[in-house]
Amino acid sequence: GLYGFLTYIDAMKRNNISTGEARTAGEDENAVRIMTVHKSKGLEFPVVILSGAGRRIRPKGSGNTASLHKDFGIGLPSVNRAEGWHRKTLLQRAIERKKADEEIDEEVRILYVALTRAIDRIEVTGSVKDSGKLDENDPGKKSFVDMMYSELHDYLPPGFEMLLMAS
Repeated sequence: GLYGFLTYIDAMKRNNISTGEARTAGEDENAVRIMTVHKSKGLEFPVVILSGAGRRIRPKGSGNTASLHKDFGIGLPSVNRAEGWHRKTLLQRAIERKKADEEIDEEVRILYVALTRAIDRIEVTGSVKDSGKLDENDPGKKSFVDMMYSELHDYLPPGFEMLLMAS
């Protein structure tokens, strides 16, 4: 338990026992590395596993607070304190749409980096609620799976396969 662990640490300090440090793997060592896509930028690996490709991309809205954008400025909600309501203005909605588009563009760049790290093989894992909806030509990019499926589905070269399972 926690008490035993703290007692052990205290005894090590009293007796000047060194625990040492874990050895870090070098760049050329044969090892499995787990890292973010951002951290992998500029590197290549024989095998890459991109997991969580079914994760939904949800642009962050501003709610009913002020919306800010470098090109559009500040969008403030319309507030009627007497009647107790507030609504998003057209400018607020335009800013939120622009920011959502920019977030999708950034996710596409992240996907590109992830897909270009593999030398020999890439495995992409992700789950979707309904695989039948992936066949529709929906322009909405809700996840990496959505972005890739329609493009890869019909154009896989011989020897490649796409295994798709719905959760």
